[in-house]
Amino acid sequence: MIKLEAIKTTHYRKDMKNMSFVGIHNTKSGLIAFADSKASKILNSGQIIEDKERIKISKLFKNNQFIFVTHGNNELFSGYKKTNIEDYVEQNLSENIIYKDFFYVLFTLLVLDKPEYNNGIYNFIIGSKDQNGYYVRTLKFDILNETMEYSQKNYTYQCLYGGDISYLKMYESIPKYFDVPIDEYSKIIKEQVECLVKIFDLDFKYNSVGLPINIKIFQ
Repeated sequence: MIKLEAIKTTHYRKDMKNMSFVGIHNTKSGLIAFADSKASKILNSGQIIEDKERIKISKLFKNNQFIFVTHGNNELFSGYKKTNIEDYVEQNLSENIIYKDFFYVLFTLLVLDKPEYNNGIYNFIIGSKDQNGYYVRTLKFDILNETMEYSQKNYTYQCLYGGDISYLKMYESIPKYFDVPIDEYSKIIKEQVECLVKIFDLDFKYNSVGLPINIKIFQ
């Protein structure tokens, strides 16, 4: 009890909801996922800075069954077991596991070992395919309230994205396409997001999104 109380007095619950910029485009011939690679952290003073100890991190992952991106809180489990989310995924994402099994296990482990240093909210955007075609959906963990919530499967040709509100507003204005060659379109998306990063790098406030931009295709 003493050890746990000491941890709680030296940390506060931080909200990383508006960190990063990630998304998945649903197109006629497959899914295109993108994610930046900047790691951020919040100091006890409330200042947000780049987490240079983690250098560049992965926020985009896939196997044979699904593809997903994550934004917001990016550290798992309680203080003495704290794990970077990209390290957990690398060790536990087997090639043939389906996303419902993968995320159920992660959710259960988090509920059993709640992080005391953040607000317990984890956000994911998932893409996969079933008999009706390609689809995208969101998943939200609320670890403090022990709930996990999927959105409906969306089979329409659109893009789901999340992270920094400034990027969401800018990206909303960029035209989206569903019937262009997927390899060519993935390169265009990469360049578009790179341009946004360069624009916000010129601002005075901290830019929570950083290069390189990672792109993967799921077919």
